[in-house]
Amino acid sequence: MQTIKNKTITILIVLILMTTIAIPLVDLPDAKAHAPPWTLETWAYLAVAPNPVGVGQPVFVNMWVDKPMPEAALNDIRRHNYQLTITKPDGINETHNFDLRSDWSAIL
Repeated sequence: MQTIKNKTITILIVLILMTTIAIPLVDLPDAKAHAPPWTLETWAYLAVAPNPVGVGQPVFVNMWVDKPMPEAALNDIRRHNYQLTITKPDGINETHNFDLRSDWSAIL
């Protein structure tokens, strides 16, 4: 008789603990920081080294954007369709197009 009572109490305690763990997992609302969501401006930056550059000297061009895309940690999609136009000292334009890329570090 005593073992049946102990098993019943143990099962009851286990069920109460399982319920207290499961209810918050099901009942939590989705977190939304702002409604409606903010629209934030992003800025593209460019760094060229060395500065100033000499005639015939190679340069390193680095492009980046100040903020990652929303939910960038959950996917591998990055910004795309960037176009960089470099005007050489003799007035000739050199255009580089960047399609979808997962890593924007590039040496031009």
